[in-house]
Amino acid sequence: MKRAEQVAHSRKIIADALFRLFKKYDYEKITVSQITAEAGVARNTFYRNFSSIEDILIYMFETSVDDALKTLMAHDNSNSRVMVEWRVNFARQHPYFAYIHNQPKLWLMVEQYCQENQSRICDLLEGTHNSTADPFDIIFEQAGINAVLAHWVQSNFEREEQAVVDFIYSKLRADKG
Repeated sequence: MKRAEQVAHSRKIIADALFRLFKKYDYEKITVSQITAEAGVARNTFYRNFSSIEDILIYMFETSVDDALKTLMAHDNSNSRVMVEWRVNFARQHPYFAYIHNQPKLWLMVEQYCQENQSRICDLLEGTHNSTADPFDIIFEQAGINAVLAHWVQSNFEREEQAVVDFIYSKLRADKG
C-alpha cells in the first residue's frame, strides 16, 4: 500500500471509530484514547493523521462536502425528486450526520463550517428552491427531511432507500398541492 493510501485508510478507520462512538456517547465525553481503542490503532497513528478530535470532524465534513459536490454536479438540481434521492443517498453514505444533528455543540461546528464553505454548495444548489419561496417553508421542509433521515439512519436503514425517497417526495408534493 502506498503512503497516500495508508493515510487515507488510517483516516477512514479513525473517522469510522469516532462515528461509532457518537452512537454511544456525547461528543464532549469522547476521548482520543476511546477513539484509538475503537479504531484499533496506536495513539501515535491518531496524531500522525489528526491533531485533535475536531480535526476528525473537519475531515468528515470536507469529505462529505466533496462527495456531495461531485454528486450534485452530475445531477439536474432543479428536479426535486432527484434532489430527494441525492439527500437520501447522502444520508446512507454519511450516516454520522444523523448523530451530529442531535448534539448541539457539534451541530454548531457543522453550521460554522457550512457558513465558511457555503459558496461551494450554494452555487450548485441555486435553483433547488423557488427564489420566491417563503424562507419558513424552506426551513420547515429541510427540518422535516433531516428528521426523517436521522430516524432512518438510527434505525439502521430499516426501510429500503427507495421507500424513504418515495415517502419524503410524497410529503413534499402534498405540501405543494
